[in-house]
Parts: sequence; C-alpha cells; structure tokens
Amino acid sequence: MSTWGNPAPRRSSATASALARTWAWSKAGEDTLGIRTRSSRSARTCPKASAVRWASCSTVITTRGYRRAAGWADTKRSARLAYPAGVIGRRKPTPVEPEPLEEVRSGKGRPTPKRREVEAQNRRPLVPDDRKEAKRRSRELRNEAYTKQRQAMITGDERYLPVRDKGPVRRYARDYVDARWSIAEFFMPVALVMIVVMLFAGSVPQLAQIVVLGMYGVLLVSIIDSTIMAQILKRRLTKKFGASAIAPWTAFYAFGRSFYWRRLRQPKPQVKRGEYPS
Repeated sequence: MSTWGNPAPRRSSATASALARTWAWSKAGEDTLGIRTRSSRSARTCPKASAVRWASCSTVITTRGYRRAAGWADTKRSARLAYPAGVIGRRKPTPVEPEPLEEVRSGKGRPTPKRREVEAQNRRPLVPDDRKEAKRRSRELRNEAYTKQRQAMITGDERYLPVRDKGPVRRYARDYVDARWSIAEFFMPVALVMIVVMLFAGSVPQLAQIVVLGMYGVLLVSIIDSTIMAQILKRRLTKKFGASAIAPWTAFYAFGRSFYWRRLRQPKPQVKRGEYPS
C-alpha cells in the first residue's frame, strides 16, 4: 500500500474496497500535527489530499469518543502529560511567609568580643622572646607559690596546702592525732638520749645491752599504741564521712604523724590537747 495519496489500485475488487475503507477511516488526507516538519507536496497541490503518517505513542490523553487502534494513536488528537514549556494562564498560589517572632533577649551589659581579640588573649608564644625575663618570672611565681604553701603549713589554710594534706578527711585525722597524748611522739627524743648513753657506756657492756633493750621496748609499745589509735580513727572517719570518702592510706597518714614530736609536725597542730574533733 502506498503511503502517499490515494491507495494503489488492486486486481481484486474486495481488496481494493477494503483498502479504500481503511484509507477513508484513517483520515489519510489530513496532515498530522507534530510529526511532519513541513507540509507534504500533496497537501500543497489542490485537490489532492495530504498523506497519512502514523506514529507510535506510549502515554497519551485522547478526546472523548476518539477511537484508538491497538498500540497506535493519531498524534493530532493526543496531548502529552509533560509540558515542554510553561502553560499560559496557570496560576500557582503565592506562599505566605509567616511573620518572624521577635525574641526578647536579655542584654549582657557589654559588647561581644571579636574573635581576633579572644585569640590574641589566649595566644602564648612557644619560645619567649626574652628567655632571661621568662626565667626570672618563672622563678618569682615558684617562690610565691612556695611562700604561700609554707604559710599554709603554719596557719592550716586549705587553699595552699599540698595535695597530700588537703581535704576535710585529712584535717580530721590531723586534729584527732594532735588532740591525744601518744607514746610514739616521745620515741624520737628517747631514742636520741639512748644513743648518747650508748656512746659513753661502751666500757660497760651490761649497761649498753640494757639501753638497747629499752629502746626496742619503747619502739614496740609506740607501734602498738599508734596502731590502736589508727584503727579507732578509721572507724570514726567511716561513721562521719562514709567509707567511699576515705582516701587510701589515711590511717597510715595518722600513724606516721603520731611518731613526730608535736612541735615538729607539719602542718602545724591547730587544736590543743584534749580538743577532739566532733
């Protein structure tokens, strides 16, 4: 079958009649919109009808009552879902922007510092320009800290005490040891006296043996007395502060302090004899 003009004649009249009806039903004389880029020669020549062109389409929207062939449709009466350009007359609702809520901020009374200013304040040189000045400044700071710590060892100021002596638990232990009379605090004076006696009693062996035995006896009694004191103190600390608040070696801290003569203890005693902490 020719695709241009009228159908070609056939020998069989039935075949020619069927082709003629098909050609008439398909409206082959009309030019198809959207397929051909220019009008055909038959469309420009009167009275010849234009040729028919068919196109395959997958998704189309057809008008009411239009008859579609199986898998084929006339592209003149079809419209695609996607628009290649904006549709004239189509209006979109204009979005209404909500008005911003005014936040009430409390002023801090001073301007916010700039980032460069804050960085300049926190910046420290890795190597100082003047090393002598840096050493002198470091020595001054070290001496100042040592002076404050030495003063705190006398007054008992918790802010500048060493880490070993800081805290309410350690202060309670010191006050308890300083409030009682301990045999261990007299061990050092007695030991010094016995050493001097042994130097002059070398010619008398029996006297030297008595002095040595006496010194060991005082040491043994001092250890027993301080051990009992440390156990009593540990029970009182647990009752007052709780077992979790007691640092390790607190009992040994009190045990060692009891062996010092009262005037030589550091930090200095802050309570008198008999003034036990509550």
